[in-house]
Amino acid sequence: MGIMISSELGARINARLKELPEFSGHPMGVADLATKLGALPLLLDMGGLYGLRPNGDVVSIAWDAEEDAKIETDPRIVDIALFAGSERYPELAPLLPVRTSTSPVCPHCGGTGVPRAVAEYPALRNIRCWFGGLGGFLSHGLRRMNETRDNNKMQQPKLGQATGLRC
Repeated sequence: MGIMISSELGARINARLKELPEFSGHPMGVADLATKLGALPLLLDMGGLYGLRPNGDVVSIAWDAEEDAKIETDPRIVDIALFAGSERYPELAPLLPVRTSTSPVCPHCGGTGVPRAVAEYPALRNIRCWFGGLGGFLSHGLRRMNETRDNNKMQQPKLGQATGLRC
C-alpha cells in the first residue's frame, strides 16, 4: 500500500538514505539493510525492520529472512511504522492520520498510546498500544481491530508483526 508522497519529501527520504549516522555500527546492520531496501528505517522491533521508500511504499524485512522483503498492505501496520518514523524524522508527521472529535479511542490506552497496564512503569513506556502509539484513532485501524476481535478480546499480534516495541 503506497502512500502519497510529494516529490520534495521523496527527495528528502533519498537524501536521508545516503546518511544514516544514527544507525552506524548497529548490531543488526540497519544502515546496510536500509540501503539494500532503498527504504528509510522507520521502526525496528524484535521481528525486523520497517522502512519507507521514496515512492511511498512501506516495506518490512525480518531479521532472519533478509531476502524476503515485502511491501506492507495493512493500513494499521503502515500507520504504526509511519508514527514510529515520525518520531525520528519529523518531516514524516504530515503523513499521519489526523485525530478528529469523532475518532475512536483505543480501549487499552485511553488514547495515550501507552497501555494502562504499563503506563506507571517508566522502564516500560516504550511499549505501545495495539495501534502502535497512535491511541486508536485510525478509522481503518478500528475496522481491522473489529475484524480480528474474538469474544471481545483483540488477537495478540503474530510473531514478527509490528507490536510497537522498539529497539
